[in-house]
Amino acid sequence: MCYFFDCIGAYDSIRDSHNRSINAQRKVDSSDVILDRSEDVRDEVDKLIQEHTDNFEQEFDENQEQLEDLNNDLNKVNGKITDLNNIVSPCPGDMFFHL
Repeated sequence: MCYFFDCIGAYDSIRDSHNRSINAQRKVDSSDVILDRSEDVRDEVDKLIQEHTDNFEQEFDENQEQLEDLNNDLNKVNGKITDLNNIVSPCPGDMFFHL
């Protein structure tokens, strides 16, 4: 009779261990989904950062060119103001306008 109860106890212990193992496997499987999604999100973020970096660098270069053009135009205007001042001023070299 003890042998029978020992077998039932052993069976229950094995069944409990099996159920715990199944539950542990479910947790592992669900964490795989989370890890896969995390990797996807990380890849999307890296892509967005790269796109914005490329756009920023392009816009920066374009703005830099425009600033250089404006600086050149300003230097031309400044030279014309000096020439105009020398024409209209009774004393050449005096500046009516100070930049």
